[in-house]
Amino acid sequence: MVYLTAGEAADCRKCSHAEELMTMDALSYGCNTDGRPCRHGPPPTLVYVSHIRPEEAERLANNCRNYAKVRAWSVIETVIEETPDRALNAREGWKKVVATLKAGSGEIIVVPGPASVDTDVPGFEALKSEFRSHDAVLVAAFDGPEPPPVPVRRTRAR
Repeated sequence: MVYLTAGEAADCRKCSHAEELMTMDALSYGCNTDGRPCRHGPPPTLVYVSHIRPEEAERLANNCRNYAKVRAWSVIETVIEETPDRALNAREGWKKVVATLKAGSGEIIVVPGPASVDTDVPGFEALKSEFRSHDAVLVAAFDGPEPPPVPVRRTRAR
């Protein structure tokens, strides 16, 4: 899969979706040159949360879903589990997320923060690089999407 920015999408001359890609506020798909079909549209996204308290896990999952929503990513599944003390590769929910990516059904994983999947930021960055090498994206939503801008009200001087 080749990811294009909106500007790069304008250069896509192999299909009729260039205008659509230019207007999307999300990662876009470009025409492939390796014989695979061209895919456009919102990338299929998974939300992964592991927290010991179910109510906090649901709040974090909601933040992650909102993070994806404001970027026009299509959340196809939310995986919540209560096993943050287990090694990442030993967690059943994480195994499910990775299997979905390997099957080609998902392309992006949104987690609440780096600590959700690794003990430190360098480890998280290494995991992100590993995902990129397999045409997938791992992102941290931290504490939810950025709030919308507050409108400025101007008053007349009297």
